[in-house]
Amino acid sequence: MKHRTALRIFISYRRKDAKSAARDLKKRLDETFTRVFFDTASIPGGSSFSDAIRTELDRCDVVLALIGSQWLARDEKSGQSRLFDPRDFVRLELEVALARAHKRELLLIPVLHDRAELPADEQLPVSLQGLRSCQAMQLQEDGYFDGDVGRIIARLEEHAATRPPRPPFPDEHGESSGLSENYAFALMASAFVVVALVVGAFMYLRPVARPPVTPPISSDNGTAGARPPKSEIEPSLTTPKAPEAGGTNGRPRLKPYVREPGVVTTTRSALPPPERIAAVPEPGCEALIASTLRQPDVAANFFDLGKCHYDEGRYNDAVAAFNDAIERNDHKAEFFEARGLAKWKNHLAAQGITDLTSTITLAPRNGALYETRGEVYLAGRDFQRAIEDFNKATTFNSESKRAWLGLATAAEQNGDESIAAAAKKHLEAVH
Repeated sequence: MKHRTALRIFISYRRKDAKSAARDLKKRLDETFTRVFFDTASIPGGSSFSDAIRTELDRCDVVLALIGSQWLARDEKSGQSRLFDPRDFVRLELEVALARAHKRELLLIPVLHDRAELPADEQLPVSLQGLRSCQAMQLQEDGYFDGDVGRIIARLEEHAATRPPRPPFPDEHGESSGLSENYAFALMASAFVVVALVVGAFMYLRPVARPPVTPPISSDNGTAGARPPKSEIEPSLTTPKAPEAGGTNGRPRLKPYVREPGVVTTTRSALPPPERIAAVPEPGCEALIASTLRQPDVAANFFDLGKCHYDEGRYNDAVAAFNDAIERNDHKAEFFEARGLAKWKNHLAAQGITDLTSTITLAPRNGALYETRGEVYLAGRDFQRAIEDFNKATTFNSESKRAWLGLATAAEQNGDESIAAAAKKHLEAVH
């Protein structure tokens, strides 16, 4: 049996664009690599399609984004590319892939089918514009297919040889490439080193039995010079030390939350638009971490911590803190709004929109929440939805400059000159 290189490959494609080419590419890659994911062939019947896609994206080493002439196909209802629909599966796949590629967790390669070109920034939602920074490869038909596939395989084998080894997943077995055996050997060697260190530490720290020493005897009372018992002059080595408040690395593990009835949480004002979140005053995030340890049941403490992480650009940490706040109080619209903005900043636009929609469900008459979601739609060039949100915001607050400015901008970008002119007129009136 032919030796195959251990690599998990995910093929992203649009079915009405390049399905046949994607299937042929998978067939060739299957001859060389241990795992090539292709949705119609790799998902068992009855399984959740979205769950299977997400699981594979979280595990894969490479994503091949197959782009053909119909990849930017427009939706018949909206008239926009389907990529501007936050629920589009190709968009969701590439948002996850770009986020992981940014962290150097996988290799993302756009594969241009049959002389297609990478879309321009204005043809892509903001969350996918990072795709243009990835070096593309070609996959042409006719007499070029074999040569192009050969170059793709060579690039993938080069990546497999240089990426750090990882343990195999449960579905990886058989004749992979010796990775399982190498990993097992490395694991056994590591275990041996750990055991040796533990035994050495035990031998070094264990009490050493010493023969009793007879104290000098004085001629007066027979006790002069006697050493008092050890416990009277120094603490025992086993005396527990009090834990330090900040953790050894300034980043303590947050205590797990146990919901108790009657816990009262304080409210906080809603966050500003995506471009800025008000900075939390000094002494900074470390003090806020300490406050979550002192009062682990107070949702507002985690909310403040999340705002601090957001303000300093740590969007992953911000999302985690907002998760903790929502776990303790899932009825605060501003918590979902904050997490939605943090996810959006972290290139998870679809998930961010979902959270911002939850805020509107919790507070459907809060015009500021429509303004926030409208700004996210506007940044993602989803102008029609942005117009709808800004228009809705003006019905709740006709004096909102933010709503009228957003409506004018979205309408102008969408070519709706009459709406843009009316919005500008209202904007001048509220000035």
